[in-house]
Amino acid sequence: MKIYVNGKQIDVDNDYDLTRLAEFYNLDLSKTVVELNGEIIDKNSVNKIKLNENDKIEFIQFVGGG
Repeated sequence: MKIYVNGKQIDVDNDYDLTRLAEFYNLDLSKTVVELNGEIIDKNSVNKIKLNENDKIEFIQFVGGG
């Protein structure tokens, strides 16, 4: 199925969920904000959400610097 991750269309298996997608991108979910179709997802709910055709996911990470 087709989904959009940070504005780019990708194809994934029908059984993909947000946790598996984050693992694919090597993201640490404790340090990443996940937005699904315009709504921020609670960190405790990420592992329960299955992806659907045309979902729009944004992964937002904060980077320190100085």
